[in-house]
Amino acid sequence: MPHSWRTPPDPFADVWAGVVARLALPPGLEAWTLFRPLPRDHPGRFPDGPRRTFRRRVQTWRATHGPAKDVFFARVHTPGRWCASDVTHRTDLRVTIAGRPFEHLLDHFVRTYSNWEAGTVGFAASFETRADGWPNAVAERGGVPAAPRTDRLTAAIPPGTTGAAFPPRYQALLAHDGLDGQAIPAGHGNENGDVEPRHRRFTPALDPQLMLRGCRDVASRDAGQAYRRDVFGQWNANRGTKTSEERAPCDRGPRTGSRRRGGSRPGWTRGVRSTSAGTRSPCPAG
Repeated sequence: MPHSWRTPPDPFADVWAGVVARLALPPGLEAWTLFRPLPRDHPGRFPDGPRRTFRRRVQTWRATHGPAKDVFFARVHTPGRWCASDVTHRTDLRVTIAGRPFEHLLDHFVRTYSNWEAGTVGFAASFETRADGWPNAVAERGGVPAAPRTDRLTAAIPPGTTGAAFPPRYQALLAHDGLDGQAIPAGHGNENGDVEPRHRRFTPALDPQLMLRGCRDVASRDAGQAYRRDVFGQWNANRGTKTSEERAPCDRGPRTGSRRRGGSRPGWTRGVRSTSAGTRSPCPAG
């Protein structure tokens, strides 16, 4: 029969007050670190045997008397409802165009029910990057999720703005497809929780494929975008039936086909021509 009283004597009864004083120190201290002074201060009393008992006591104290912890509730994802976007730096992949460094960002788009993802190359966390990335992702998959969510991208939420008031041209970008966008609160990156983990997995997943390719050079910006599209396609092919389940709820749009909006000049990327004419990549084709 379960009971709540202690059967053997508590080996830490007369030293626990001192342990609690140390527990008030920075929370990163591990139970083993707190245990180590006890054999030194009380020779012969604390062999290694009670360490697990001590660790459980520390865990119990922290759960009942320690600082409060943030509580996160799992989001229930409905087919076709949510998507998430975020801009991330991708210079860590060390990709080059015709031998020249290709410093760029990626506007990363994820449909949260299936984790279907896409990405568009950009060069700043700007409206132009989002105005290319969002329509490209929508056109590539087809259909529009009902509730697009973004991080605190400056183009979407200007600095100093409280709440989630989008500026007029970002509102126009959403209104084109009849959407009411959402922005996460400042300092709450976890609320964009589907796209953030994809960021962390993107480089470790793509880097080995570049190694297998045998070269990190592409002939043009368009060639680099096509390569990423192929890689995303390989990953999305393993997303199972969920991608099919969310297609029907998204089939209400977009009202027009693929479109490029934004102020970047087609064919140019930071002084590197994105056409392969006149350039030669040191890598084989592909």
